[in-house]
Amino acid sequence: MTTSAVTSTAIGTGVANMIAKSLSSDSTSTGLTKEVTKESLDAIINQGKIEASKTSIYTNAATRIAAMTAGTYTGTADWEVSASYLAKTGQPFFVSIDSSTGGVTVTRERDSDLENYNQAQKDRLTAAMDQLDQLVVKQNANLTNEALKTKLQTAADDYQQIENYGGAATESWQYAANVMRSNMVPFKLALDADGNVTTLDQTKGQYGDDVDAVKKLKLQNIVSQWQDAVSTGIYTELWQVEAKSAADLGDSFYFDLDNAGNIKVQSNTADNVTPDFLNEDPYPKLGADAQWQKDALAFAKAGTAFYLDIDPQTQGIVAKELTAQNIITWNKGPAWQQTDQVGAIVSMFA
Repeated sequence: MTTSAVTSTAIGTGVANMIAKSLSSDSTSTGLTKEVTKESLDAIINQGKIEASKTSIYTNAATRIAAMTAGTYTGTADWEVSASYLAKTGQPFFVSIDSSTGGVTVTRERDSDLENYNQAQKDRLTAAMDQLDQLVVKQNANLTNEALKTKLQTAADDYQQIENYGGAATESWQYAANVMRSNMVPFKLALDADGNVTTLDQTKGQYGDDVDAVKKLKLQNIVSQWQDAVSTGIYTELWQVEAKSAADLGDSFYFDLDNAGNIKVQSNTADNVTPDFLNEDPYPKLGADAQWQKDALAFAKAGTAFYLDIDPQTQGIVAKELTAQNIITWNKGPAWQQTDQVGAIVSMFA
């Protein structure tokens, strides 16, 4: 027998003896001791292997979810696609192992039977999910509004760079803007119905959805006068001279009216082209007062995978990130549900 074999045997014997000693000294409430058998030792060893395998699977799953939400990995397995979608849409979900296949499974918390909780806890979680649904909708509306505002203002800033420094056009709307700018056509940068940057050609009656009928009629008259001035080369009004000066400098412009009805020649700056409704959040006050609501909305905003749970001490709602440790802890269930079940787990990551 080699040295390594002796050492291995000695260690194995030592571990078995410690387990046996532990079991033989574990008294039940009746004072009887548990009988130590080969089967009981095998069960303990097998259970240890199973738990280690589960831990490996949950850790791997958590790593993949984190990578997907960070945009560094694109999952293709069904559970990965589901997890990625739920995280991006701010929906809490659970990660577990399918007892029949040994593979990872993802369950939207809303669709779960919440078997880890008693009825009172289930009721609280259900009510919390109802509240969260409404909060996420409001937050998403604010985020969409902010994203559109940023998109339009960035476009305006980019076009200012083209005007000021002669940069090359790279977008279709920039090409269109350059053509109109060269021909002294008044136009305004805006967003179309799909949220794409576009140009509103005022000579074609394009003024934007936020312009009412009365103002639109006045602007049409102003644009008509401008076209007459351009065709004749005679600029008699102050606003016409101002527009001609902008054109001579190679700047774009459009016509607008102030509150008193006076004509304004506006440049396509970020501040000028941003409509009032984009400057205000649709929901200035979300109504997220509880800490779990704030945490859940923060996870949803970042696209971080999370779930709603019950704090064992306060019995209140908490929002938890789907980290490896949290997944492992949740799948163990509450202490009163934990049992030593022995079964074969087949890792999908093998």
